[in-house]
Amino acid sequence: MYDVSGQHGDVVLGALEEDWPKLEAWMQGDRYLHHRGRPAVAVWGMGFQFASPNINTSQAHAVLDFFESKNVTVVGGTPTWWRTGGHDVMNTTGWDEVFRRFAVISPWTVGRYSSVDGTRLETLQSIDNYVTQFIIPDLAEARRVGADYMPVVWPGGSAQHESRGVEHWNRAPRFGGWFLWRQLYNAINRAGVDMIYGAMVDEVSEGTAYYKIASDNASVPVNAKLLYNDVDPGVRVPTDWWMQVAGKAAEALRAGQNVSEVLECCEGCSCPPAPPAADVVSEESVGYWSKPLFDKGAW
Repeated sequence: MYDVSGQHGDVVLGALEEDWPKLEAWMQGDRYLHHRGRPAVAVWGMGFQFASPNINTSQAHAVLDFFESKNVTVVGGTPTWWRTGGHDVMNTTGWDEVFRRFAVISPWTVGRYSSVDGTRLETLQSIDNYVTQFIIPDLAEARRVGADYMPVVWPGGSAQHESRGVEHWNRAPRFGGWFLWRQLYNAINRAGVDMIYGAMVDEVSEGTAYYKIASDNASVPVNAKLLYNDVDPGVRVPTDWWMQVAGKAAEALRAGQNVSEVLECCEGCSCPPAPPAADVVSEESVGYWSKPLFDKGAW
């Protein structure tokens, strides 16, 4: 994946062209990811109002022209509101055409839903509203233009160590896996997607990492304020729990099956009680997405 956010448009294409021989060599390996018979190349960050103001639509089309000439599948890491515009999309015209050129459309979601006060119910409301207001219509639009659609899910987060001057310790609690599982259940069962992007394997600064993290506070280095698994009440899970949860969903996707609505806890572990079902969660937060996008420094 090429993250071009923050790059200047007059140099981004040249940088990608220069790197191409190295990437092309890697594509020869049997472990390189392919999609529909072609090597996959992801380009993240074009068209974001806060991340890529220096890349215009002409430069974005030039990037897509280059990769399409190499016979690869281009995955686009797009703004959340790629389909409708506004909010986190650049306010210049023409981005709707850029986004719809991607072979796979993958809108960014980290920080887009969580609770204000840390309650599970409000968190679930924002997640459930997201699938109906974004994932389902996004998937339909992607299919209409002949693209595949890959929503982004994340296990929870903490922006404590972000360099934006704002501290948000455990802003999106993981709730022992329920935060992630509800997203997976909604995307697979309710929306019917056939691929999902997990953000991120090793993202430490935003606290969204899937890889092993400390099981309890006693395992965290002294004087270090870092996330650990039992930071939320009633949770006792192993260090690799997040990879286990993601693996359950991956198995279902490969088999073309749905996942259970209830997240099965690991043997000998302690997980929070099951939250209310998606069809009974109230719609009190239905106006959540009419609010302004989180400020750049807020996540």
